[in-house]
Amino acid sequence: MTYRDGNAVKILAAERMGIRVSHSDVAQTALRGEPTASSAGQQIEIEACRLHNFIRGDGARMHAANKHAADILIEYGFDVPGIAPAAKTSRPAVN
Repeated sequence: MTYRDGNAVKILAAERMGIRVSHSDVAQTALRGEPTASSAGQQIEIEACRLHNFIRGDGARMHAANKHAADILIEYGFDVPGIAPAAKTSRPAVN
């Protein structure tokens, strides 16, 4: 799992929580392992940082975001130790 993958997961988790996000399409493309524009990493990082700062002060939001993040990782084929092994993929484990 790369830094960009982690930021992409934050964006999609926030979106599932009903929070208005930017660059959801880029985050999905990145998690599918498809090529993105050279500026995509920076776009995703800026948005993920904004969302992290919004979510971090509220325990209920943090819990919901973590649940959604685990679900997203599994959906995109990442091996999440203690939750589920990757299905039919060679994606690296989430540490």
